[in-house]
Amino acid sequence: MKLTRFIAIQVLILISAQLFANEDMLVSRKFGNTMVTINTAYEYEEVDKVFIWGQLAEKLSKELKFTKQINLFFNHSYVKDSNPDYFITCKKIRHKKGSIYIEVFARQFNIEKCLKLLEFGILNRENIKSSQKEIDYHKNYYNIKIKSIDSTIIKTTLDKPSSKQVLKILELRVDRPDKNFYYGISYYFKENKFTFFLRELNGSYKEKLKKSDTDLISFSNVYYMPKLENLSVIVFDTDSSFYYIDQYNKPIISKKQIIHDIHTNYKPYKVNDIGGGKFSIYFDYLLDTKYEWNYKPRNMIYLVKKDTLIQDLDKLIDLKNTLTTKEKK
Repeated sequence: MKLTRFIAIQVLILISAQLFANEDMLVSRKFGNTMVTINTAYEYEEVDKVFIWGQLAEKLSKELKFTKQINLFFNHSYVKDSNPDYFITCKKIRHKKGSIYIEVFARQFNIEKCLKLLEFGILNRENIKSSQKEIDYHKNYYNIKIKSIDSTIIKTTLDKPSSKQVLKILELRVDRPDKNFYYGISYYFKENKFTFFLRELNGSYKEKLKKSDTDLISFSNVYYMPKLENLSVIVFDTDSSFYYIDQYNKPIISKKQIIHDIHTNYKPYKVNDIGGGKFSIYFDYLLDTKYEWNYKPRNMIYLVKKDTLIQDLDKLIDLKNTLTTKEKK
């Protein structure tokens, strides 16, 4: 019976394990005088981080009394880790001279560093205009020309401690930009941390409902947060680890679950609630990078009650089959 149940679960996972389309997309949003754009291929949490930066950047520009256009373009290097590259220039944007344009190439978007670079740009516009030049950029699958100041000046700026003004902006709370979130579990960014909270609505429909937020847990990073149909949340804080957060009765937070041997996987995990306190987690990876079609699938099961991750369901089924064959002999 147990083996039959495992096979049934396996079938469910294979049905739900749809491959993601690997096509880059541009996502933009405007916050006052600040326009942010991200170039990525999947719905990583970097999209929301860029939008959070856009809100903080607008507030920083007001603090510094800067009214001209600010543009940030984040090229998400999602395939592999690499050292981030930052560029800044002053140019005419939408008929406004002296506007600031920041371009970033990185796997992980750093909100604080981009705020520091923006502050430097606002305070040093004239120096930037006189020293910026075209730079050949051959990295992260790009082969382009970018206008910017010398990279050593940018590195020195980013390595310095944040100013009082940037630290003041980082003390502001910015909720995850989700217009469809009313209650349940979400997070906000504040003081360089992503704090997950439970929002409850109190009152009746005849009167205005009052929001009540309870902080649950904070992370230094959020890598991916898949959409689930129920009120629980699975949060990937890195590309190989996650937490399970459940709001029923009282909030439950799992221990940190580590996914072993993710190999070359760079795509978001496919997560499904398959019932009975179980979640299927699927990914695939290239066996040989020379052949793009040679993918190996991996199916995992997270058991909520046991707070345990079955790392490879296929191997477990093979093992059970082998043991069953030996018992029959």
